[in-house]
Amino acid sequence: MSYLIDSNVLITAKNFYYDPSICPGFWEWMEYSFNSSKIKSIDLVKRELEKQKKDTLAVWLREKKQNHWFAESDDFHVIEKFREVQEYVMSQGYMPAALDDFFREEVADPWLIAHGMVSGDTIVTLEKPKPANTKKSVPMASLCEHFGVSYIDTFNLLRQFNASFHLK
Repeated sequence: MSYLIDSNVLITAKNFYYDPSICPGFWEWMEYSFNSSKIKSIDLVKRELEKQKKDTLAVWLREKKQNHWFAESDDFHVIEKFREVQEYVMSQGYMPAALDDFFREEVADPWLIAHGMVSGDTIVTLEKPKPANTKKSVPMASLCEHFGVSYIDTFNLLRQFNASFHLK
């Protein structure tokens, strides 16, 4: 089994509890896990992370030069599943602004779900399911549940791998 990393996992880790200046072990673990194919992500997540060229995370990714960490979304089967996600979401009565936001070209969420549907990989995200009557945003976790795609948060991922970061 492999895991697909959502951008919010890396962004939140960098900005809060795993800032690279205070917890470099987390980033070393991420690099090891990406390189050993235990975790991966997708091209749209990479693009989202690299938007802020001087951001610590964007610099980290550029320094690693590891394009194999990110699966391409131009695969026929992924595109087919993306369309399935799109049709379902469009039929659920979400507000137009929520649909516009969810299907923006640079938003990875529907593509992560499509990749998960094709590969059977578990998505790692900080998003949580929302009640069915929530129509102001499209909740990725709720869609994962609908399409049978497993998802977990960062901390459960770390527990599954028995990851720990020790003070030197």
